Amino acid sequence: MLIYALQGKRNTGKSLTLATLFVKIIHEYKDKVKSIYPDQNYDTEFIEKKIARKYQAICAKRRCASPYVSTVLEIEGVLVGIHTSGDDKSSIQKAMSLFKGEATKGEPCDIAFGACHLWGITVREIEGLCQNGNQLKLIPKEIPKNATCEIFKQYNTCLAEDLFKKLQEYIESKAN
Repeated sequence: MLIYALQGKRNTGKSLTLATLFVKIIHEYKDKVKSIYPDQNYDTEFIEKKIARKYQAICAKRRCASPYVSTVLEIEGVLVGIHTSGDDKSSIQKAMSLFKGEATKGEPCDIAFGACHLWGITVREIEGLCQNGNQLKLIPKEIPKNATCEIFKQYNTCLAEDLFKKLQEYIESKAN
């Protein structure tokens, strides 16, 4: 399994970036996406509204829950895990269970996207997946200095695009 983990402090946009990645996957792959877990499809429009509300709250300097996605998708025979929360032991353990296939009572993900902090239990848990030939790629997630709301949104969107390209490359490599 190849795991990409956005690593950063709280409120740096890790969950927003991963939710944006999820929406991009659904829009780009359309009918090629099958939801394995949960066994029904997410309401993508609802996730998009939650993303927009979160950015509105950030711009207004208000608190607002980040969009939450915890899913395994199948795209062209590749199992893709996405878990947007990684701020505490419970959420990271749920992500690990999902990625390893325990939540789905099935195969582990081929590629997964998650989040963790800079140190502590969330990092130790995600690093624990590096056994048995799994590969972890930590991606630093920070807020650009003096970033306006629009720059923060653009930064998250660009990072989601980069992750999407990594997913496309992975899927293409498995097809060959």
